[in-house]
Amino acid sequence: MNIGFVGRYDAPKGAKFFEELMDLLKKEYNVKPLIIGPSVKETEFEATEYYDKEELGKILTEKKINFVVFSSICNETFSYVVQELVLLNVPIVSFKCGGHAEIVAKYSLGELADETSVDSLYSASLKMIEKLGLMNYRSKDK
Repeated sequence: MNIGFVGRYDAPKGAKFFEELMDLLKKEYNVKPLIIGPSVKETEFEATEYYDKEELGKILTEKKINFVVFSSICNETFSYVVQELVLLNVPIVSFKCGGHAEIVAKYSLGELADETSVDSLYSASLKMIEKLGLMNYRSKDK
């Protein structure tokens, strides 16, 4: 299962939450995380570095991203990344904070974590996995 993080990979954008989420998901699923964007934080995950927004759809398709986790903890009034993902018809899991949450809440391929915690993000991700029919990505020993 290929899970993306799109945007600047740092603390305000929820890098810690993404890492902890990947650790939880890897206990049950075969997960391959991908950072699409610049990373100001060292990470073990594959990363594309900077990308041209016109190339985002191509990157998501080539890397076969099943869904994107938008774990930003910033209460921004608007998110270009979320808007671009919706226009590209990409499933999104996000926290319920900031203006982007209003978009994700109305989006048929969106799931919101009720609170800003890794456990809540994990629950929302499991709902997305079920919604998308990705149960076949379970680890063989599960």
